[in-house]
Amino acid sequence: MDANEILEQLECIVCMDYMVPPIKQCENKHSTCSPCRAQLPTCPLCRGKLTEKRNIDLEKKAILVQFPCKFNMNGCDKMLRHDEKLKHEKNCPKMPVYSCATANCNWSGSMGRLAEHMKEKHAVMHSNQCEGDIYFRVSGILNLAGSDQWIMTATRHGRDFLIMMSQLPPDKIIAFVLLVGSPSDAKRFRCRIALCNSNKRGIKNAKLSSILDIQKVRLDKNMLVFSKADAQSIANDGAIQLQVSITKN
Repeated sequence: MDANEILEQLECIVCMDYMVPPIKQCENKHSTCSPCRAQLPTCPLCRGKLTEKRNIDLEKKAILVQFPCKFNMNGCDKMLRHDEKLKHEKNCPKMPVYSCATANCNWSGSMGRLAEHMKEKHAVMHSNQCEGDIYFRVSGILNLAGSDQWIMTATRHGRDFLIMMSQLPPDKIIAFVLLVGSPSDAKRFRCRIALCNSNKRGIKNAKLSSILDIQKVRLDKNMLVFSKADAQSIANDGAIQLQVSITKN
């Protein structure tokens, strides 16, 4: 078995990065990488119980090969041993710098710190579930003034996402989903955004965009657009709710 075949076996079923030791299994012997495992309550394939049992066969194979840095799409050509990979990626010079998605904030930093920053500094809502649909309830949206913006962070498939809703003057509201990750990673996912309790006009099946491409999100392709009148017709106690599902391509 050559190195490429081994690397293919070591692809994480959730994030498509590579698994490096320790590689642990669910009760039905499915494995995920350590960062994904930390986010998941059950196995993403079979919904089985996660265990502490290690996949010794995969770990032995991981020792035999070198891994590309996960920022190789950004120009990093490093090939790394299993015990070097995670350490290198924390300080890789090709790691993208991410900017805060909220208005009038100049923060920038690593991908891993962005969602944490938004929850800590901007009181952004967060979905505590790691699986299933995301429900984003917003109050006061019918009395919009200025450039109001609402954001929720959520973790699905081992990755962080932002669900964003904001005013589009004079009387429209837009909603879309961003991956906290690279544009190439964003191509691996799709989303469905729906206004709860609305008819089919309140549903959008769309591609996701990377937060690095936030200025390129297309109104007709990537966003659910609805009017204040639509929101008023389905509001419950002055609030509306989005239902968002995120799937892998």
